[in-house]
This record gives sequence, structure tokens and C-alpha cells, in this order.
Amino acid sequence: MSPLRRVLALISPDLKPQKALVAGGTIAVLAEVVFRAAEPWPMKLAVDALAAALGVGSGRAADGFTLLALSLVLVGIVALRALCNYLATVAFALAGSRTAARLRARVFAHVQGLNQQFHARNRSADTVQRIVGDIARMQDVAVTAGLPLAANVLTLLVMLVVMFVMDPVLAAVVLIAVAVFAVLSPRRSRLITAAARRTRRSEGHLANTAQESLGAIRVVQAYGLERILLGRFVGANAASLKQGVKSLRLAAGLERSTDVVVGLATAVVMVGGGLRVLDGAMSLGDLVLFTSYLRTTMKPLRDMAKYTGRIARATASGERVVELMDVAPGIASAVDAVKLPVARGELTFTGVHTAYEGREVLHGIDLTV
Repeated sequence: MSPLRRVLALISPDLKPQKALVAGGTIAVLAEVVFRAAEPWPMKLAVDALAAALGVGSGRAADGFTLLALSLVLVGIVALRALCNYLATVAFALAGSRTAARLRARVFAHVQGLNQQFHARNRSADTVQRIVGDIARMQDVAVTAGLPLAANVLTLLVMLVVMFVMDPVLAAVVLIAVAVFAVLSPRRSRLITAAARRTRRSEGHLANTAQESLGAIRVVQAYGLERILLGRFVGANAASLKQGVKSLRLAAGLERSTDVVVGLATAVVMVGGGLRVLDGAMSLGDLVLFTSYLRTTMKPLRDMAKYTGRIARATASGERVVELMDVAPGIASAVDAVKLPVARGELTFTGVHTAYEGREVLHGIDLTV
């Protein structure tokens, strides 16, 4: 199973109770996509009407009433789109926060049930960081980035269909840009996940170093060990910084590469669309409409690059929580265990002798409890 699927499988039980919020947010996203598709139409109609009034196009000529009506329609569409975006954002954020809170409680209960050998081998600062910090980042996998990413994919598909209906030739340029992104994204995502995994491991080591130093501060100060422990902390801090910068650099590289692809696609559409207007294959309003759809289509592509990096980093955090949940308690009740009724017990020591390093400290103890 891939790391992302393992993380999603871990989150799933805690996300299910939030299905009403997720469904409401999804409906709001679908409505936003509809309003996004409708938003450029008032401008297209206004441009065509103005062109007709100037004698360079066909159709009904523009007048003050038409332009005012179209502007009011545009304001209404934008307002409804903004409302849908607000509702979706609130629903997804609330679902993500509640999911993280439930998961955090479940992981904490699991850690409390692990035996002393686990707690002796594993430093508590790293465990605490997994419960608090890593679970907070896991919200990005399930809701904060995952569901908006799905919404952006839906927006992209809808816009591509509309653009192919309008002009297949220009739409093919956009499709090529999407294909280039699809080739760049998976490899960069794997590199970001690997770098983020090392970053979180370094941060865990940094937290452990700080806890050990501060937890034994009396001993540290009594023996003058401040400089030695400071050196350890500085070294761990530098390692964490190096890995964190690498992860962010890879994510930024994916986003900027996407910007270049988007810019090239926009330039080709601008030239190609202008030539088609000059040839009479499309009107000025059609070019404005297509350009608006192009901008709307490219925004999800940019967002997908941003969310891909966030999900990759969150997946690395999620793997650390999955590893913690995979640790089985050393002592567990048998499946067919019999429930103990009210019972009376007795413990007796007779003539117990105990020695440490060859020196006897207990000399024939007799004890009944």
C-alpha cells in the first residue's frame, strides 16, 4: 500500500462522522464551479455588443441599459461564487479540525497502552511531536488540501470541456499544458515526500535534544555541560533547517515550473486567438470568453502544484503517525479471555534474599500481602 493510502486509511474512521460537513462543502464547490463557468459570459456579451455598436461585429448593438444589466448580472454571479467558496472553505476547515482532534485522542490513547519497553526505547519528545505536530499537518491530506485539490480537478475538467466546445484548436494548447504538468508532478511529489520525511525526522531529533537538555537542567548546570549540549542542539537544528529548506525548494520549483507552463500556454492562446479573430473564425467576445476560461483553467493548475507539495509534506508526517499506530502493545488480552469476577488473592514471600553487585541488601524477608 502506498504511503498516501496508508495515511488515508488511518484517517478514514475519524473522517466518517464529518460526512455531512464534507458533503455540504462538496456541494458548495460544485456550485462554485458552475458560477465560475458562468462568470465570463456577461463580459463576452458586452464586448460583442460594443463591437456591433462600433460596426466591427454582428448582433445587437450596445446601449446603456444593456451594459448596466450585464454588469449587475456579473456582480450577482461573482457574489454567489464568493459565497459558495466561503461555505466550502468553512466546511472543509471545520471537518479537518474535528477529524484531527478525534485522531489525536485515538493516537494518545494508543500510546498510553504501549508497554514500558516502548517508552524506554523511544524518546517522549518525538512521540509528542507526532501526536501534536504531525497530526496537525495530516489535516492537509484529508481535507485542507485533499478536497480542494479534487475540486480543482473537477473545475479543470469542466473548463476543458467548455473550451473544446468553443474552439478545439486553442483548447488543444491548454490540454498540452495540463499534460506537461501531469508529467512533472508525480516525480516532484515523490522527491518532496522524501525530503519532508527527513525533515520531520530531524525535527523529532531536535525536540528530543532540547527535552533531554532542559529536563536535566540541574545536572547540566552543575557539571558545566551547557556548551556541549548547545553544540548538540545547534547541530540538530542545522540538520533540520537543511532538510526543511530542501523540501520547500522542491515544492517551490514545482509551482514555478507550473507558472512557466501556464505562461507559455497563455502566450500561444493569445497569438492563436488573435489570428482567429482576424480570420473571422471567432468574435472579439469569444476571444475574451476563451481567455477568461483559460485564466480560470490555469488557476486550478497552479493550485494543484501548490496542493501537491502540501500533500506530499503532510503524507510524510502521516507516515510517522502510522508508524506509531502500528506499534502493538506488548501486553494484550486474549480474544477468549474470561472476565475476572470479584476475587480474593494472597501473595507470600518466605525467606527472600536480594543482592546488588555482590552485596546483600535483603536478609531473609518474610512478608504476606
